[in-house]
Parts: sequence; structure tokens; C-alpha cells
Amino acid sequence: MSLLDLPNELLLSIAESLRCESGINAFARTNSQLYYLLNTFLYQYHIRTSDYSALPWAAHYGLTNTVLKFLDLGANVQAMLDKDKSATALHLASKSGYLVIVEILIQSDADINARISKGIIPLYGAVICGHEHIIRVLLESGADFMKPLLVRNRPTILYVASHFGFTDII
Repeated sequence: MSLLDLPNELLLSIAESLRCESGINAFARTNSQLYYLLNTFLYQYHIRTSDYSALPWAAHYGLTNTVLKFLDLGANVQAMLDKDKSATALHLASKSGYLVIVEILIQSDADINARISKGIIPLYGAVICGHEHIIRVLLESGADFMKPLLVRNRPTILYVASHFGFTDII
């Protein structure tokens, strides 16, 4: 009898008994039938058990379908990439220039003015990278361009934009 002849309930039970995301992933990648069966289970397992979210990682790399799947399964839209609270999905998508993901995250109630280290908000990343289309969406959605950074001299994002020569944005 082949492993794939087992009922789906038993295959899911095997996946649950692995108790490790990398083990479940390896099991799911064994063949296309297992991948199809276990893919959603793997996302749910990650959301339930991981201290840090893969949602920001997916946003950083422009993986729109992965972002949508995480959000559909209940991932925290404000989750940080790692323990250092280095970035949310909106910070990373804004800086990386993924407009569709930025719009999806905003529609999913991402905090448009969420601060990470040094007081950086998503608008800052879009400004320093010159993503005018994202800057416009963030501003139209209520991003605070007068919010100062928490560094020496406390410059605002408006100042940063003018400093980098993005006068069209201003």
C-alpha cells in the first residue's frame, strides 16, 4: 500500500504529528498531491505556532498570492518580521515598491503610521526609495508626512523627501 492511498485525514494526522514547520514543509513537498493537501495546513500551522510572521517576508519579496493566503487565514497584519521588531509587512512592501501588496495591506487594516526602530513609518521607506505611486497611496490613506523620525534632529518625512530631491512628491 502506498502512502498516498491513505485517507486525507490520516495524512493530516501524520503532518500534525511532525510538530515542526520544516518537517511539515518537507512532507508536503514530497509530491503534488501532498502539497495540495497540506499547503493550507502549513500556513495555518505557521500562523498558530510561529513567534514571527512570514507575512512581512512575503510582502518584502512581492509574493502577492502568499500575502493574500496569510491574510485570508487570519495572519496578524501588524506582525513583525523578527524579534527585533524590524518591520511590518507594510513597511517592507512600501520600501520594496509593491503597490498591489501595499493596497491589500491597507485594505486589511494595516496601521499606516506604525513605527518601527528610529520611528520609521511605511511612508519613509517609500520616500527614500522614490516609489512615488506608493507614496501617493500612503498619503491618500492618511500617512502622516509630518511625523518626525526618532533620531538626532528629529527630521520629518517631508524634510527627508525634500532632502532626497523628491520635490514632485511634496
